[in-house]
Amino acid sequence: MKATKRLIGAVVALVAALAVSVGATFAWFTTQNTAKVNAFEVSVRDATGNLSIGLSAESLSQAPLTIDTSTGAYTNLKLKDVTSEDGVTINDKEESPATANTDYFKLELYFMSTTAVKVYLAEGSQVVCSSPNATNDLVLDTAARAIAGSKYGQDVSTNGKLTTNAANAARVSFVDTATGKIWEPNANQGFHEKNLAEDYEKYIKGGATSWSVTDEPTNVPATPAISSADDLVAKTATSKDVTTKTELFSLEANVAKKITINIWIEGKDGDCLNSIFADKIATTLEFVAIEAGAGA
Repeated sequence: MKATKRLIGAVVALVAALAVSVGATFAWFTTQNTAKVNAFEVSVRDATGNLSIGLSAESLSQAPLTIDTSTGAYTNLKLKDVTSEDGVTINDKEESPATANTDYFKLELYFMSTTAVKVYLAEGSQVVCSSPNATNDLVLDTAARAIAGSKYGQDVSTNGKLTTNAANAARVSFVDTATGKIWEPNANQGFHEKNLAEDYEKYIKGGATSWSVTDEPTNVPATPAISSADDLVAKTATSKDVTTKTELFSLEANVAKKITINIWIEGKDGDCLNSIFADKIATTLEFVAIEAGAGA
């Protein structure tokens, strides 16, 4: 008799409120500004009763988990324009290691299942701009609009407004021991073609005559382990659709495993401009695990 496969799941929801903490001019990546995180609201729930999550191996539970980020390790957290090629090492613009929970958000979660499973990111996972701040939108002059046109995946030639949002520049990585998987949740949204941020920096420094639509951006990270939602997220909760996607990590039966989750604003992204500050991004991470019996 052919063994069956079961899907089990869990959800992690995070809300980040971004607000300007310091003012500066556009520079490297796209800006030297930092955005202070006023709060992360984190809740975890188990969808089926088979998967437990906790902040430590001793606190594993299927009950909802809430994290207060107004105190402790998260007190000084600011989201800076940092970068990572592998999801494990995250650097600042000087190529020095960025500081966790000062420059980017880092959360360590422990997972455990009652059976051996492989864990994937499920369809409900998303990073959205729940409260975009239109007052920070940047505007090009008439000459720059004509040069820029609609070459960035989003047209800027009509009114010249750079309506970026922080969610389009966000990255999430999942680190199992020393191996990271990077998720770019909005790879095909916003200014995802060429690099508007790099061109806008030239425009700020030299005016419309220095605007050059970048064919080969010089500030794009190396190809990460996972570069788009299509590579990572299982679109439907069936064993076939799950297993054709990239596995995040695996679990042995009744053995707790620590997984590090990093969330940052990718400074080399075309949407990483001053206009994203004071945006509010909401992140939902939904995990689905597939259990395989003998002979499956």
